[in-house]
Amino acid sequence: MAADNPVPPEMKWQWEVPNTFWPSNATDKSTVFGSFLFPSERTHFLLTTIEGMTDPRVSDTEVVARMMEVVLRDPDSELDRVPQVVSSIHKKLRGISEASLQAILNRTLFQMACLDPDQVVEGLLNTSLLCDGVAGAMWRTLVCEHCPAEEVLKELLFWLWDQPLLRRASFMPNDSYILPLTAIRALNEILRLPSSKVPVQLIFPQLYLAVLFQIFFSMEYTLQDLQDYSQMCGQEDECPPVSPVRSAVQAMKALLCRADYAHLADSVERQGGWDMLMSMETYHTGVTLLTRELWMNAADECAWVFDHVVAVLSCRDKQREIAAMAVFTELLNCTDFEQEIDEDVLGFLQLHLCNQSLAMREMVIAGLVTLSERRQTARSLQDLLPALMERLQGADSNFCTKALTILSHVLHLVDRKRASAIGLQLAEELRPLFDDEAARVRELSIQLFQHVMAIVVGSQQEQMRKHVHSSLLPLLIHAHEEIPSVAQASREALLSAAKLLKWEQLRHLLETAQTWQIGECLLVRDRSRAEEYLRQSLPYLESPQECLREVAVRFLGLVGRHMSEQGEEKLQDICKALQSVVSDTSPYVWSLAVQTILILRAPREKAPSGFTLRTLCYRLRRAWRRWHPPPRDSAL
Repeated sequence: MAADNPVPPEMKWQWEVPNTFWPSNATDKSTVFGSFLFPSERTHFLLTTIEGMTDPRVSDTEVVARMMEVVLRDPDSELDRVPQVVSSIHKKLRGISEASLQAILNRTLFQMACLDPDQVVEGLLNTSLLCDGVAGAMWRTLVCEHCPAEEVLKELLFWLWDQPLLRRASFMPNDSYILPLTAIRALNEILRLPSSKVPVQLIFPQLYLAVLFQIFFSMEYTLQDLQDYSQMCGQEDECPPVSPVRSAVQAMKALLCRADYAHLADSVERQGGWDMLMSMETYHTGVTLLTRELWMNAADECAWVFDHVVAVLSCRDKQREIAAMAVFTELLNCTDFEQEIDEDVLGFLQLHLCNQSLAMREMVIAGLVTLSERRQTARSLQDLLPALMERLQGADSNFCTKALTILSHVLHLVDRKRASAIGLQLAEELRPLFDDEAARVRELSIQLFQHVMAIVVGSQQEQMRKHVHSSLLPLLIHAHEEIPSVAQASREALLSAAKLLKWEQLRHLLETAQTWQIGECLLVRDRSRAEEYLRQSLPYLESPQECLREVAVRFLGLVGRHMSEQGEEKLQDICKALQSVVSDTSPYVWSLAVQTILILRAPREKAPSGFTLRTLCYRLRRAWRRWHPPPRDSAL
């Protein structure tokens, strides 16, 4: 008889395939009819059973369990209106306390997730936008076994990657714009279960980056926003007293712990990183800290993260660019990422050199510094040099320091003809930076100027000599700086200038350390530049460095004597400028200014042909002794 009536393959599969979740004694052959239900019939059956399971006439819960099994056990079963069934389960769980019925509903939810995880996840997200206690338990049910857990997390990742747009001009209830915030709360519930460890580890880099972006997105919303939206959608869920951004940060902590990086989370905590992530002003700093810790503790996870943030930057995703740039900049410091940077990324970096956000500008320039330090990637930065030069004027000292570093690194790799053209343009941009308030900027700009003098060739050298002539006095004054590195850079640049100009006397004075004679040397060599030197020296009377103010006063005395033949008006202009120094905080400087004014205003006889700087210094010393100050050597 058995041979005449072979067992249908569908029924044989149902009998033979083990299932650890469902009762093993469900052997009634009548259950096979569930395989022949249409999706709409199957859904109607489930909804009817869920609705009637609490009817007083239903006394055998095992019957209810078998009825659910009938329609869901076939792995090829198709479901219809899944979100409606999920919502019905949620509603029923909120209203029953009997453990056996709760277990049946949870088993039903679990089996539905095995059949259609995408619809179940979306349905549960929409069912409880605030992820109340019942919804939290349902999320944990979905990942209690590995089989559906991985698919559930992947689907949840899809929603986590999206940006919440709660504040739209208009929206309809149950729109999906709030679901990323709900997904974060759901992820927190899922990560509470040890069974989520393996699926989390499989997609950790993707989850890490998605949660990182959600932290930034969620800062725009408050707890009240979620409550208002939930009520508008007709839900009266009890909302956990946690703001969206705090919930997202908690999810990141839980993610690290579940992926066996609890020590990383602790390290970030000690450095205040979690608090940084919750503030718009310090978010990028928190991302940098977190990414650095990830590299130090889980370098293998960083390759995918790096590749993906490069993709985000390439497509110019404005919503994610702050976090992506912070991750990109930090991971550039890792030696594994030596590949050339895509042109789209370079375009993005160039675009954001002028970004209104200070944080973005700082991250961009820091990333470019790292790229410029590696020969392979530095070559790709040549097209960015003009943009960097344009940004030098008016930029803060931090930006200028990094920009000058990049220019120094990349110029060495540019072909000679192109480097010559860039160098000529750069010479003009560098001159104002000699007087920057930051010593490091002064030093780097002077060093780069010295390098530029060497790379300009051909017909452009004549124009370069004009820039060099205009820079001689500023370099001379800075050669007397109290910052040794700046003073040394200035003297070396002056020596290179003397060689370029083929000025042997200036070269001899520098090589023999006779800097006190260089001022007169400049004036004697070209008297037509005296007025230019006068204009250049005046700002140094207000320098914060006493030694530079002193040099400026002395040089103005020299200029006054050399311009005496041009009339009283010029001398009065110089004396007026020196008069502003009389109230100087340094007794030495104001005394020197007073004496210089007296000498310049004194009745003058025709100066002997042998008048030199030495004569002026002698007169200044003689006038100085009348005031009985402490002795001090002359700077010029």
